[in-house]
Amino acid sequence: MAKSQPISDSAYGAVVWGDDEVTQKVRAAGSDADVHHVAPFITAIFCKQ
Repeated sequence: MAKSQPISDSAYGAVVWGDDEVTQKVRAAGSDADVHHVAPFITAIFCKQ
């Protein structure tokens, strides 16, 4: 198992309702945010400062 690394010294994010479409929309917007599916239809988006 890979060891987890912090995103950065500070970060911000949001939890939204959605699945794979969230990742597609984030990438289409040109963002390099970390997108993680945390439960069915719930996605967390973490952005670096």
